Amino acid sequence: MFQTCTVRIADAAYPQLLREIPQPPKTLYCRGDVSLLSHAHLLAIVGSRKASAYGKQVVHNAVFGVVPAGVVTVSGLAFGIDQATHEETLACGGKTIAVLGSPVERSEIAPQSNLSLAEHILESGGLLVSEYPSGTSVYPSSFPARNRIIAGISHAALVVEASLKSGALITARFAVECGRDVYAVPGSIFSPVSVGTNGLIERGAIPWLSCASFLGEIEYGNAGNAVASLSEDEQRVYTACADAPHSVEQIVDATGLSAAVVMQCVTMLTIYHHIRDLGDSTYVHV
Repeated sequence: MFQTCTVRIADAAYPQLLREIPQPPKTLYCRGDVSLLSHAHLLAIVGSRKASAYGKQVVHNAVFGVVPAGVVTVSGLAFGIDQATHEETLACGGKTIAVLGSPVERSEIAPQSNLSLAEHILESGGLLVSEYPSGTSVYPSSFPARNRIIAGISHAALVVEASLKSGALITARFAVECGRDVYAVPGSIFSPVSVGTNGLIERGAIPWLSCASFLGEIEYGNAGNAVASLSEDEQRVYTACADAPHSVEQIVDATGLSAAVVMQCVTMLTIYHHIRDLGDSTYVHV
């Protein structure tokens, strides 16, 4: 159903951002919606194959915050953070690009255990892309090489979790070399999968603290306008939830609004994914 097509560097469909990186691939092999390669707002989200519960929660918050603002996610179809990125994007009705370290043909996708996820990406209007033609053998070096494509087609990169030897740090390095903004999620100093992200922040990466600040900083989609268009009461409730989870009672105290008005605002802000219920009736920015 989804036939492989080739996009050569001289073709109009070849993404301009990718042309500008060192050693751009001469040919891309694609299955799915090729127009996504030149989408206005592409965000790479990458991280450890051994994702923690914290990392997966961050991916959920990130995806459900940026996708409604018109962002298409980009990742590598690997286990852990990559897989969570694609799955969460599909769960919220978004489109995602999987850049493979293998050919894109159904029988050659690596890892084969994520074949059903790859098919779901295609069925949801997404894209599989690789620089490797059918019949190419997959080597360990194939995956670090594909990271330059993840970084190259994206406007910014978010590293959620990374050990010192994580391939996500290679993506971050390529992103820096390509002049992209790099965001990193701060984590526990005792967590081996946060050593890499904390190190990125120490070396100048932008700390990922919330979707709201991220969207406001890079002005993706209509997110800034969406927040600005909130009512005065909704703005006050939204601001109250910025720094830490707040209960309705705490929001009432912080804003001076009545409990009824706060509940109404909380409901609307939750519907439009500006805040989320953590499950214990406390609310925080998405």
